[in-house]
Amino acid sequence: MPSEGAPDAVLQTVQCWSSGIDPTLAQHSSPTTLWRYLGTPQGFFRSYPGSDRPSCTDYDPRTRPWYIAASSGPKDVVLIVDVSGSMADFNRLSLAKSAATTVLRTLTINDYVGIVKFSTGPGVVGSPRGLLLPATQANIDSLSGAVDGLSIEGGTNFEDAFRSAFGMLSGSKAQEMTSGCESLILFLTDGEANAGLVGEALLGAIAGWNSHGNVRIFTYSLGSQASKDLPKAIACANSGVWAQIADGGDLASQMGNYYNYLASSVIERKEAVWTEPYEDASGAGMVVTVAKVFYDDTVAPPVFIGVVGVDLLLSDLLEVTNYES
Repeated sequence: MPSEGAPDAVLQTVQCWSSGIDPTLAQHSSPTTLWRYLGTPQGFFRSYPGSDRPSCTDYDPRTRPWYIAASSGPKDVVLIVDVSGSMADFNRLSLAKSAATTVLRTLTINDYVGIVKFSTGPGVVGSPRGLLLPATQANIDSLSGAVDGLSIEGGTNFEDAFRSAFGMLSGSKAQEMTSGCESLILFLTDGEANAGLVGEALLGAIAGWNSHGNVRIFTYSLGSQASKDLPKAIACANSGVWAQIADGGDLASQMGNYYNYLASSVIERKEAVWTEPYEDASGAGMVVTVAKVFYDDTVAPPVFIGVVGVDLLLSDLLEVTNYES
């Protein structure tokens, strides 16, 4: 269980009802599978077979590649990061870099991603063509390095930042550099806009760029002096969520949990998803997971319950591939 999250009573309830799936997990045991398990929105994790651990360590399934891939589905994500002068205060730029890196780590091989920095004007980060990039490990590493190199610049122009983000999304779709599914913008600022459109004029411009309503916008106000009303209005008008994070608060967790709000949009997906190979948290080596989201469909609308997954060693899969070839 994670060190922070749902109250103990909630986790105890999840622990109780989830025990009923143990026979099913045991039934599907085979020599080629490692663990069968489930993770829930509360951060609860149940795995079969169990294993002794020398110590009790934090493990949050909600941050693992298999959970994110199944619960949020393929997506296009653009991060907009404020690098204006005020981001030098209270170590905010460092917090923003950490948060952006956290978001990058939530992405899977089924996703596409882009980053826009903004101050007086915008700039695309880490993509020479100005398009979304497939979220391969190589691209994530490259973008993380580019984020680490961000530095403080001039004023604060929300309009040009959003114009650039929507331009990246539309340009990428025209070039088929897209997941073809959900589109998101994650917007982080610590101040008031002092250049470009503001207020109702900016909301109107965004409505025009998002005329089909197919881009969800999540906004984050960092610090006590950060603009609140406008970022909140932007999120509310574009099917997103607004959050305010105090100086010194956990910005990375706030931004990194955006995918929890997407689970309701994948109710109709019936197929399982496969992850890109990743390092097993228990030290078994490189694994691939097949995972699927599940819901309580006895109520309307269905309620997201969690994600189930099965691990396979990458080495076993490669042996099968070599044998068949």
